Amino acid sequence: MKGKFLTPFISALLLSFSSMLAQPCINPAAPTSVTANPTMVCPGQTSNLSAISVGNGIDWYSTPSGGVLLGSSASGANFPVTLAVNTTYYAEAVVPTLGFQTFASSGTFTVPSGVTSVKALVVGGGGGGANGHQGGGGSGYVQTGTYPVTPGQSIAITVGTGGTGAITQNANNNIVGLTPGTASSFGSFLTANGGLVVSGVNQTGNDGGSGGGGACNSGPIGGDGGTGGASGTGCTYSGGNGQGSYAAAIAVFTTNPITAGAGGVGGQSTHAGGGGGGGILINGAGPSGANGVQSWSGMGGQGYGAGGGAGGYDAIGPIREEGGNGADGVVYLEWGSGSGPCVSLTRTPVTVTIGTTAPTSVMASPDTICAGTTANLSAVSAGNSIRWYTTPTGGVALGSSASGANFPVTPSGSTIYYAEAFGGGNCISTTRSQVSVTVIQTPSTPVISPGGSPVVCSGSSLVLTSSNPSGNIWNTNATTPSITVSIADTFTVITVIAGCSSAVSAPVITIVNPSPPAPTITPAGSISFCAGDSAILVSSDSVGIAWSPGGASTRSIVVTSSGSYTVTVTAAGCSTASAPVMVIVNPVPSPPTISQNGNILTANPPGASYQWYMGGNFLSGANSQTYTASSPGNYTVTVTDSNGCTSAQSAVFILTGIENGLNGNDFISVFPNPNTGIFNLKISGIQLQEAKINSISLDGSSVFQDQLGNLKGGFEKQIDLSNLADGIYFLQVNTGTETVIRKLIKQGN
Repeated sequence: MKGKFLTPFISALLLSFSSMLAQPCINPAAPTSVTANPTMVCPGQTSNLSAISVGNGIDWYSTPSGGVLLGSSASGANFPVTLAVNTTYYAEAVVPTLGFQTFASSGTFTVPSGVTSVKALVVGGGGGGANGHQGGGGSGYVQTGTYPVTPGQSIAITVGTGGTGAITQNANNNIVGLTPGTASSFGSFLTANGGLVVSGVNQTGNDGGSGGGGACNSGPIGGDGGTGGASGTGCTYSGGNGQGSYAAAIAVFTTNPITAGAGGVGGQSTHAGGGGGGGILINGAGPSGANGVQSWSGMGGQGYGAGGGAGGYDAIGPIREEGGNGADGVVYLEWGSGSGPCVSLTRTPVTVTIGTTAPTSVMASPDTICAGTTANLSAVSAGNSIRWYTTPTGGVALGSSASGANFPVTPSGSTIYYAEAFGGGNCISTTRSQVSVTVIQTPSTPVISPGGSPVVCSGSSLVLTSSNPSGNIWNTNATTPSITVSIADTFTVITVIAGCSSAVSAPVITIVNPSPPAPTITPAGSISFCAGDSAILVSSDSVGIAWSPGGASTRSIVVTSSGSYTVTVTAAGCSTASAPVMVIVNPVPSPPTISQNGNILTANPPGASYQWYMGGNFLSGANSQTYTASSPGNYTVTVTDSNGCTSAQSAVFILTGIENGLNGNDFISVFPNPNTGIFNLKISGIQLQEAKINSISLDGSSVFQDQLGNLKGGFEKQIDLSNLADGIYFLQVNTGTETVIRKLIKQGN
């Protein structure tokens, strides 16, 4: 049987235990940076609370003092809450209780309240000892560290077992049944492998193992725990004590003293076995590795994870005696500080309300559209839907969309839309977020003028004009309000304002026709004449003509005014104008005036020629500016200018008192004068031959004539004008060689 050595205090340490060390409490300050994310949730949704208290844990309550603990979290870590009504939560800083727990066997560690950090010592199981004066088992590996945890967290603990020692064999057989220790672990945080064993006959120990026994002058002594065995000198058969060397790794633990166990003592005789490697002692206690068989075998090391001692060698047999088993490993945990458990004197509040915040990232794409087109609205509210309105409050919802999804709208005019977050039930945002969509109205459909199918005459062009003054785009790519065309084609135009297009105009289809030959104008008579006269202009064409000015459509026209005259002939919508004919209408001179100097009458102003009249009768040969009158009467005159235009007759000039010879002609008298019509003519003191008398009116008409014949001495005669109208008359007495005129005034009839 293999040898096993267990002391009472080692047996007690194989059980899990924890211990709290009470020290005076120093209350921490209330937590800071207490937040809820989000601060507003819908019923049944979760908000993550967090608070900061460096080195401490956070306990959560729904009351400012007392109350039931809701749960705990590490400083700065999230604590999820799900609520149905508005709730204020309170964060309390907690200094965790100073404590520790030792796991000598596998189990589960539950993190105490307020504990957010744990220091761990993990030791693997010790290796078994070899048989027959060889090396002892190596001690298990040692790992330490500090790790963040959450109150209430469950962590699996695995404790490695010690390896088995080699079984007894005859001298000629090798090592049989020898195994290393298995690994220990603290959850997924930390793992320590088990101790190793020798790999062949007469080998020194592995990590933490002691040296194996051997022949005189070559048997090494037991090695220090954690290192290989050192060789002996001479014929010294004593194995050395193994010593643990984990001071640096275990110095961080303060609640219980952690020390290195001594290595097993090597055999003290020829063919002695090596001692086991030293393990870890907690508060001075721990198991040991088993000793090898035979009095000269090696001793097992001390502490958790210690190696088993190697067996001795019986030369009588000769046999190799069995080695001892290694000790199991350990997981030791330590947390808190010396003043726990303590809490802050006050708690820090944070409120989470039922509802949701207004949507964010509210946008319209595009935000400017043409009338009749669509914009896509979108807004973001995590975990909620979006309802759309055209009012900032109240109103009827236009519809809804998922968070971040498009909501299409086709407004007839520029519109402000409002997004409301909706989480179901009464969970809606307290405000709405707005976004504007600007609508550019579609321009009116342009109308081309002239419309229809206008004619373009060969060799000429036509101007097409859009009814819209700007934004025009013709199908010729022109962008002006008007275009000039000269070919047969179809023309359309659209109007584009701010990127918005009208409908296409009705098409205009141009037709190209030949122009007719130019007509000619033939004047019938002179085209330079006096005012009051006229000229006749005759066109060479008789159909489809139009005169300018005036617009007459007859073949000939009578013109009475000066100007340039043309005639245009139109055929198949095309027109050709004649060369112009210039008509000149000369002004008629103003009627002249007559002045008298004796018997000489003068017309004014000067002219090219004249014509004198007496009593309205044409005076033959009287064509000069002056005229010598031979008898009294009513005289008029016309003047003709250089253009051949003759004035109207001048005002009547009444000529009286013509004196011709007869020494003052006082031999002739008429009396009474004036009278009612019976005048007495008396001639005396002169001899007359072929004498005759003639009474004439102002217009030169003869109203009374008589032949007197030859007179000698005196003569009297009664002249009866009583049957004539009252007025002025002239009596001419012709002596045959001279004429004497007397004015008669008839009145009172």
